[in-house]
Parts: sequence; C-alpha cells; structure tokens
Amino acid sequence: MKPIIRCTGLLAVVLAGGCGTRINDALLAALESGTRSAGDVFLADLYTDLPNLFTFPPAIELPPLLPPDTGGTGDTNGDSGGSGTDQNQPPAENLAGDPASGSAFFMMNSCSACHCEDASGGCLADAPSLLDVNVETLRDFLLGDAMHPGGKFADLTEQGLADLKAYLEELAAG
Repeated sequence: MKPIIRCTGLLAVVLAGGCGTRINDALLAALESGTRSAGDVFLADLYTDLPNLFTFPPAIELPPLLPPDTGGTGDTNGDSGGSGTDQNQPPAENLAGDPASGSAFFMMNSCSACHCEDASGGCLADAPSLLDVNVETLRDFLLGDAMHPGGKFADLTEQGLADLKAYLEELAAG
C-alpha cells in the first residue's frame, strides 16, 4: 500500500508543478506553507524503511581454539600445583607436541609482542628468551604461581603445553 501512496504523492507533486512551474518551486511552496508535501512524506517513509532494506547475515560463532578443560575448576590450589589442567591427562613431558598448534597458541595470545616472533626475548624490556625453557617453567609461568605479565591461561591443557614446547624447540633448532 505504501508504494502506491508514495507514487501517487510524487505524481501529485509533479502535476502540481505543471504549467511552467518547476518541481523545486512546488516543493518550496509546500514547505513555506507549513504543510507536509508528498515529497516530505516520501522522504520520511524512505528514511523510516531504510533499515528494513538492508539485512545482514547473523554472526557466526567460532569454536574455541583450545579444547575445553575437562578436569578440575582450574583454580590454583596447592594440591594441583596451580596447573588447572585435567588430572587424568599425562604430564606435558610425556606427550608428543604439535608445533603447528603451539605456533597457533603463540600467535593467538600475542606472545611475540614481548618475546619476539622468534621467541628470542627482549622485544619488551625484561622479556626472557623462550628458546631454552623447559615445560615445568612454562607451566609455572602460564598456569602456576610465577608472575607472568601476560596473565594466566586457565584453559591451557597439558597437551597445549606440549604443543607450545614443541613449537619453541622447532624455533630453537632452526
């Protein structure tokens, strides 16, 4: 119904502006009279309907990059050594790490901002090299009680630690 009213209103403005009168003069006369012209109604309706003319797809939810912690609560009590990892999972020292997953963790958490892209350290003052670090030290800084300026990673699993260590070993080797 609205399109018919809009077209009829626009036609009326054009016809009212006939006999040598320009459409601008007809719209100006309607504006000066204090009444709403068909052009005003048309523009107001168009402005009101504008958001309905554009539709965007719904947001896509991406799966988490790290597997969820199926173990404890992730709290740092004295019993678990502050690891927050699954007690049923073998320690990272006994797991085969995937350097590609370790690289993804390193990049996603912006480790290179402090430790440099080659993990040599020093990109931020006092940031140590990670090339010769062992798994226990990684666990202590990323999950445990040692102070880490980048924060703690409660979702980091033992497999994630093994992957990170494998990536750091790959960087140290070449």
